[in-house]
Amino acid sequence: MSETIRFIGDIHGKNQSYLKIVSSCKYSTIQVGDYGSGFVINPISPISTQPQTHRFIRGNHDNPATCKEQHNYISDGTIENHSGVKVGFIGGANSIDREWRTEGVDWWPDEQLSIQELNQILDKFSIEQPEVIISHECPEFVSTVLVEAFNGRKYIDDNRTRQMLEQLYYYYKPKLHIFGHWHYDFDWVYQGTRFICLNELSYIDVDFSDLENYDNSITSYGRM
Repeated sequence: MSETIRFIGDIHGKNQSYLKIVSSCKYSTIQVGDYGSGFVINPISPISTQPQTHRFIRGNHDNPATCKEQHNYISDGTIENHSGVKVGFIGGANSIDREWRTEGVDWWPDEQLSIQELNQILDKFSIEQPEVIISHECPEFVSTVLVEAFNGRKYIDDNRTRQMLEQLYYYYKPKLHIFGHWHYDFDWVYQGTRFICLNELSYIDVDFSDLENYDNSITSYGRM
């Protein structure tokens, strides 16, 4: 039996646009982080008011503690089976603007998993080898290619999440890796892995019954 899931990019507190994307979708949805959950103006994600079929992972602009309190949250290191396809989830990233933010208000020190936690997920994923990775960040080498494609600027920062995702890629090659964080729409196939970056409020529908066929597995793109 085939299964299609809609993946939605960063939201940054734009609740009404997010809810329009969800309400117009006949599939279940997964949002890839940076909703803005935990901010004073937006303490709880409206995802938490949606059925369990509308879920999310956390980004760097989400309070990890607040995320964990919501029933729609997908915890870091989760592996699920969708139509016989293993899907692994890893949230978090590094905020390059954290020095201009306030701890506990719009920035949280545990926005990235610890090295020990990342290594535990690395070991788990290396063994189980999920064919699809859903994360907020991307591997280090992918971020370099992405920024160069858009003539952007890449900051040199202590991003252990990117480093772990790159190490995971060299352990094995997933078929599909979807992420957000970078605010670009980017679609790149490299050595058999399709990397898709979703811009803010961009979304794609993925048919998990046809991942072998790159063209057919992505059934639609959109942006609010």
